[in-house]
Amino acid sequence: EKERLERRRRMLARERGEAPPTPPPASKQQPERERPAPERSAPSTLPPKEQGAAAAPAATLRPISPILRRRQRRRRIAVVLVVLIIAAVMAVGSGLLGTSIAMLGDMTDSISLYLNRAGAGWPANTGIRTPTQVEPLAGGFVEMDNEDVAVYSAYGAKIRTIQPGYARPALAVGNTRFVLYNRAGKELTVQSRTRQLYAKSFNNAIMLCEMAQNGTLAVVTESDRYAAEVMVYDASFSGDPFTWKLTSTDGTPIALSFATDNHRFAAATVAARDGQLRTTVRMMNTNSDTAGPFYVADTGSVILKLKWISSSRVLAVFDSYAAIINVSDGTESARYDYG
Repeated sequence: EKERLERRRRMLARERGEAPPTPPPASKQQPERERPAPERSAPSTLPPKEQGAAAAPAATLRPISPILRRRQRRRRIAVVLVVLIIAAVMAVGSGLLGTSIAMLGDMTDSISLYLNRAGAGWPANTGIRTPTQVEPLAGGFVEMDNEDVAVYSAYGAKIRTIQPGYARPALAVGNTRFVLYNRAGKELTVQSRTRQLYAKSFNNAIMLCEMAQNGTLAVVTESDRYAAEVMVYDASFSGDPFTWKLTSTDGTPIALSFATDNHRFAAATVAARDGQLRTTVRMMNTNSDTAGPFYVADTGSVILKLKWISSSRVLAVFDSYAAIINVSDGTESARYDYG
């Protein structure tokens, strides 16, 4: 059968004028199994011009992909930078940045004092013979007389001694820092346990200073046009302070106390009424431009101590009685007369 098919092929080839096909050489080996031909895609039905146009984007995508990746990376970096800038602006605007920096400095001081606690202990001999003021300071204390200020750590170690050089020095403490001010001058310095943080001078004499637990500082000064002026600075001492200008009717502040939220404070003011001194305890908030409720003390009573005992109550100690004042409306919730 094979020979017959072969003869037929040769005859057809001669009729067409072609060379007869050469028969394959005989081989004793078994023929290999035919491999399947690879599938070919169907020929495109598009005209040649359209085929070239369709193939052009595919050819140009390869070199552009790294460029696209670089652009995407730049966009991501730009978005991150914008987010960081917005966060920084919000932190500065809300006061969080200054608070965070202050907390970082306090943490550094605590670590340094812990590492240098060797040889320290209690009781501690400060060398100050006639102390005028002693205040707790982050587990330790700060003590002063008319010339020197000694700072001690929570481990009983002497950290440093300060000589402010003020005629009438006084201090106020806020957790891990304190303010030294001159009651006969216009200067003050804000100190941490290990170093001086800020120094500031005012146009008028300083009457009183008070510091919140987060380092917020209230300064009461004399005023040319008012009875007194209260300025409240944030912990970083940056930005415009909260300002409260008191008239002769409001009186002069002689005691201040901050709440634990570091924004609200109570101020005890003294003014002359009908020939007698009248003390008024006023509730203020640095987040508000309006004065809050107030409490009017008994006529002739002199304030000795003012302290927040909760978020809604203030303890006022006078020379003749003590009262617990409701912050919301300025009324007495409790009272004790000395008799």
